[in-house]
Amino acid sequence: MNYPYANGYIKAIEDKLLDKSKLAKLCKTEKRDFYQALLDMGYGSKGSDIEELIESELADLREIIDEITPEKKYTDLFFLAIDAINIKAYYKMKLLGKIDPDFYTKTGNLPKDKLQKAIFENDYSNLSKTYQKFLIELDEDLKGIENPRTLSAKIDNAIFNFIHDSLFLTYKPALKTYFKLTADFKNTLSLIRSRKLNWELNEFEEMFIANGEIPFAVFESVYSESEEKILLAFRNFHQEKIYSGLKRYFENEDLDALENYFDILLLDAMKAYRYDSLGIGPMFYYYLVKQAEAKNIKIIYASEDPDLSSLIEY
Repeated sequence: MNYPYANGYIKAIEDKLLDKSKLAKLCKTEKRDFYQALLDMGYGSKGSDIEELIESELADLREIIDEITPEKKYTDLFFLAIDAINIKAYYKMKLLGKIDPDFYTKTGNLPKDKLQKAIFENDYSNLSKTYQKFLIELDEDLKGIENPRTLSAKIDNAIFNFIHDSLFLTYKPALKTYFKLTADFKNTLSLIRSRKLNWELNEFEEMFIANGEIPFAVFESVYSESEEKILLAFRNFHQEKIYSGLKRYFENEDLDALENYFDILLLDAMKAYRYDSLGIGPMFYYYLVKQAEAKNIKIIYASEDPDLSSLIEY
């Protein structure tokens, strides 16, 4: 496989995405008819409820990407967020001594049985050498930690370090831009949550994800300062886009709206790479849109009176 072929395939299936008109129709659909409406739109292939239908669609997405990718080691990075969910859950189970062997979020890179054996039994032999090294080092780093929040933060940092190292010597601007932005947005959200919970600076520092563009020193300098000083500190990053989101947040204190704003910014940033027929950008953008599509379906289905303004645009 090569990128022109893979991206041509992606281009051919883009028209199956749920566009604004289809999402608007879903907003007006009764909950009892929602499942069938999705099937009629060509979304999902199996499942007994909405959640399982979404899972089937994302499983099909994973299968397509695995079939057409010219460089699986890089498209695998798309799915590390799923692995992070499973790794966090299993380490928390191990910490609390309450193992649920049935728990597993699908479409990650690490198979259920192999991952459980690695975390619960310290048997890494069935994993690839890359993931053996990653999980052995992670396990060593997590020793002695008894706080679930700290555990989760350490795993997040390990995942981002893994991505950074994987991309260090390669020209993959779409992926590098996305993960740097993601780190900055996550850190900004952590700043807001930590201040709201009256955490000390060292508690926020535990949650801080390295490898973003904005250094810890910036967050540290304004952690206990006024909203005006926070806005001033972030004004010079990412064309004032974080500044604009924070300004709106300080006016209405709607954290969900700020998260949605950052999701939209990430997609907008990736649009610049969707026409790079010789690179990974179009595949990655399509993957992100499918994630946004799934999130929009969940928002609509969970809302009593959904409307397009609450959704992620793509």
